[in-house]
Amino acid sequence: MQITFEELLNNLGYITKKSSLEVIKKAYNYALEIHYGEKRLTGEDFIVHPLSVAYILSTIKADYETISAALLHEVLNNNVTKEDIEK
Repeated sequence: MQITFEELLNNLGYITKKSSLEVIKKAYNYALEIHYGEKRLTGEDFIVHPLSVAYILSTIKADYETISAALLHEVLNNNVTKEDIEK
């Protein structure tokens, strides 16, 4: 089953601070941009794995920093620096 970003957001009801949710949205959008057009060997979009990891972490009510890190954990493989992510 492929998780959508909307499903992830629906599972984040425990994160009530709007600014925290905005960080997660920015992380997702940045990862989506960096991985745009990339496919895994299975043929699925590259973003599916980071999104799935974030969803799994949301089931244990991980904080917004951890969810954001899950979404971004593959971007460093694309010549993205830590400083790029911090921006």
